[in-house]
Amino acid sequence: MSDDMGSRFRIVTATLAAALICGGFVMRHDLSWRGRGSWRWFGGRPASHVTGLRLFDDVRQHVARDYVDALSPDRIYQAATTGMLNQLHDPRTRLLASERDRAAGDARDSLRVGVRRGVAQRPVLLERGIGYLAAPVFGDSTSHALDHAIDSLRALGMRTLILDLRHNGTSSLDRGVAVADLFLRPGETVVTSRGRGAGTTRVIVDRSAARWTGLGVILLIDSSTARGSEIVAGALQDHDRALVVGTPSSGNGGDAATFPIDGGAVRLTTARWFTPSGRRIDRIDPRWGGDDATDEGGPGDSTAAAGDSTAGGRYRTDAGRSLPAGGTIAPDVLVIDTAATAARHDLRADPVIRTARDLAARAASPSDLVLHSARTAGATDSISRGPTRP
Repeated sequence: MSDDMGSRFRIVTATLAAALICGGFVMRHDLSWRGRGSWRWFGGRPASHVTGLRLFDDVRQHVARDYVDALSPDRIYQAATTGMLNQLHDPRTRLLASERDRAAGDARDSLRVGVRRGVAQRPVLLERGIGYLAAPVFGDSTSHALDHAIDSLRALGMRTLILDLRHNGTSSLDRGVAVADLFLRPGETVVTSRGRGAGTTRVIVDRSAARWTGLGVILLIDSSTARGSEIVAGALQDHDRALVVGTPSSGNGGDAATFPIDGGAVRLTTARWFTPSGRRIDRIDPRWGGDDATDEGGPGDSTAAAGDSTAGGRYRTDAGRSLPAGGTIAPDVLVIDTAATAARHDLRADPVIRTARDLAARAASPSDLVLHSARTAGATDSISRGPTRP
């Protein structure tokens, strides 16, 4: 296919996708707006006279009959379907063209989850009773490994733990819950999963006894912190159990399922995750429900939390600290990392680790670590640190 023809085909794909999406929007708002206003589209006719299927079919017929390049019906429908899924801007949603693609996709997901199962890496006791642990992925045995590593550091005199969740981006909901359980009290909410299908909505609470109640905790996150690790960061932050340091997380919290279709399969997001305070852990396209849907919202806002927002889209921790919405976990202390790649995860040169060490050293107690540090250097402020050594 020539570049010119390829460009024209992409335009057709976008046009058909827009017809499908706009058509669905019309159908949805036809029901909710009927009798409430005087919307008049398409040459002055009321919106109720134009259904989504009619809109799509009109566009499809013109493309089939009048477009400069001849396209087969199969190709038109394929373009429309692919374009519709792409317009959702959802990283978990995709069309799998064949059973082979479906199997390959499942294998890639399993491989990503299985990479680097050596969790709870590098348990190190630093100065002034500060311990450091890196958890680049949550595996099946992560909670047990963390339990053992933290007990070992506590025996050496650790009073504050720095738990590094940066680059932890493939962990599942269940594994994230198992790690959060180690730090929360029984009965505290860990995460809420909310969807439209049967069995997709559930509230998960801590059912195990709290460990290390006198231990201060600092979590390190970045833009690659996703999924299960975002559950840990969101739950510990909402319950004032940990101070979160770094940059905003990925915003990739949700469940996906694969559905067989003729000739292949389609993978769709079926539920979104919310922190205990109701913050959405999913950075979605604002045209499809918004980061925290308000007013009428979009076609995806049915999964918004029941109090998904206060008027300003703000949320509060158990102690009353204000938290921003936005689809990601925002750190309490924003550290802009200007270090070279080689300096990252170096216990002395990494600027994020160094900031966490400074905060831990200044805190008088675990509660002071979270509440005082978050107030004096909160998420609205930032610390720009390079790779210089202390």
